[in-house]
Amino acid sequence: MKTLDRYIGVRFIQCFLLVILILVSLFSFLELVAQLDDMGKGNYQLLNVFAYIGLTMPRRVLDMVPMAALLGSIIALGMLADKGELIVMRASGLSVQRICFSVLATGALLMVATG
Repeated sequence: MKTLDRYIGVRFIQCFLLVILILVSLFSFLELVAQLDDMGKGNYQLLNVFAYIGLTMPRRVLDMVPMAALLGSIIALGMLADKGELIVMRASGLSVQRICFSVLATGALLMVATG
């Protein structure tokens, strides 16, 4: 069972990292566009805009973690289902609750790690 837990967990983490990268990039770009309106007012130049975006990125990552975890788990389980791996797990006697517990345990570790 530990091998399957680790396998499901790794798939979840991979999808989570991909989703958080996409979300943070998207929201950073949107913030960049919003900040470009203020550029040129006073002493606020392009370098200051990029510094602001870079310095607010850690907060943006923390804000996106719950959404990325949800989307990452849905995508990971969808990929497992698409390749027929969930069917094989169910045929080998693994219950739906056990599969969900594997994702939940990895997600809980992720939430503890991010605070």
